Amino acid sequence: MKHYRDLLQPITSAVEHMTGGDTIVYLCDRGLLDRRAVEREYARTEIIRLTRSGEGRCRAMETIADDLCCSYEKVRGIIYSK
Repeated sequence: MKHYRDLLQPITSAVEHMTGGDTIVYLCDRGLLDRRAVEREYARTEIIRLTRSGEGRCRAMETIADDLCCSYEKVRGIIYSK
């Protein structure tokens, strides 16, 4: 396990003073975090937030598609896939 910690040391040092959002951007930019997985999580959490606030499901997916600069169909696929 120590070897694993040694591998993570440069990353840990680079992000220790960053905010959460800056850390995610740093990791995505370097290919250390899957951007598609981040987009999926964003879409799933936003659909819950928007529909709970009273927005219709289809309109919420349109909003998310605009936020992600992608198609409605892509967001729909994310939301309805398991």
